[in-house]
Amino acid sequence: MKKPIAIVILAAGCSRRLGQNKQLISVEGQALITRQCCELLRLELPIYCVVGYQIDEMKLVLKKVPKINLIDNNQWSEGLGGSIALATDLLKDQFEQLLFVLGDQWQLSACKLNAFIQSHNLTQDRITIATNNQNLTNLSLSELSPPVIFPVNYYNELCLLQGESGAKVVLKTHKQKITPFYLPEAFVDLDTQEQLTKLRSIYPE
Repeated sequence: MKKPIAIVILAAGCSRRLGQNKQLISVEGQALITRQCCELLRLELPIYCVVGYQIDEMKLVLKKVPKINLIDNNQWSEGLGGSIALATDLLKDQFEQLLFVLGDQWQLSACKLNAFIQSHNLTQDRITIATNNQNLTNLSLSELSPPVIFPVNYYNELCLLQGESGAKVVLKTHKQKITPFYLPEAFVDLDTQEQLTKLRSIYPE
């Protein structure tokens, strides 16, 4: 019998735009990915973290969070879609739903994510995804971002993903099945030096 849901943290990339592995940037005395995992553990759900680039360094910092299950993506350089496909293929027979989050969404809290999950539970056959538009209607794909929950009926399509565009092709195909959830914190990430400067203004080294 499948369990209800698991969290999948996508953290396999090389942070090309930033110029350094953002998952290993120190925040409050610990690597960003370690901090994110510890925060999500508060939800008391199974958590899997997809790693790839600098895998030895990533495994070293994640040893401090023993309840995290690691998924090795040896083909991390092929893009986010491959990480989603790999995780889905490994977990499809274990969980009814998968919640994907990005490892650099440093303003996401367990409390906010719990509200996101509870909202999804009201419409479990649909795709629930974060938006930064309070209107929640006629949204473009650019107004949507992980976290995103995919129920089991989308797994076959997720397993076919590849490239840098993540799950956009699945979202575009099933746009009428999307339930947006207002979560502006999901749109704060760490891709550029400007964004790193913003993080450092709150969490100095």
